[in-house]
Amino acid sequence: MVTTTIKVRSISELKEEIGKKIKEHSNPELAKEHGMVHMIWNDGEISCQKSGELLWQRNMHCFNNGYTLKDMPYNCYPPEKMPHKYNEKTGYAFVTNEHADEIRLLMKELVMAYLILE
Repeated sequence: MVTTTIKVRSISELKEEIGKKIKEHSNPELAKEHGMVHMIWNDGEISCQKSGELLWQRNMHCFNNGYTLKDMPYNCYPPEKMPHKYNEKTGYAFVTNEHADEIRLLMKELVMAYLILE
């Protein structure tokens, strides 16, 4: 019989790492440039919209839906710790596509840890 051990990081450790990554990779200047800008939301959703003068003037495109768990507070990461607030329960950061994927992967790990540890 083969036994597999999975190391699960603590919820607080994951939240701290997510916070560091968001702080490190958040770049509001991306939203000012003409073209497209990626956003990571506090629930792990990744979206993209036109940037520059057209920011918030056109449709937003969702690439990955957010993670939602009925009993998980804030659906991943506290919105007040995100660089920008959309509303009371929702926050976001302007990031590159690569950084959005990196942060989302950490949020997925946080959701898994929450399911296992809580």
